[in-house]
Amino acid sequence: MGWLVRTTGVDWCCAQYHSGLVFEYLAEALPAKKKHRTPFPFAKKIMERHLAKLTENMLNGIY
Repeated sequence: MGWLVRTTGVDWCCAQYHSGLVFEYLAEALPAKKKHRTPFPFAKKIMERHLAKLTENMLNGIY
């Protein structure tokens, strides 16, 4: 949140909202059996699937 406020100039409420979305994305996108010291999967297909899921949840009022 601090990085967002310092580098982009957004207020703290906006930074908290966006950091929450990033946390939700990372919590959903991490594989259950991820091996230690392996890179995080940032494949375009995986990112699009999780972003669509987050958007669907937001539209359904889950967040």
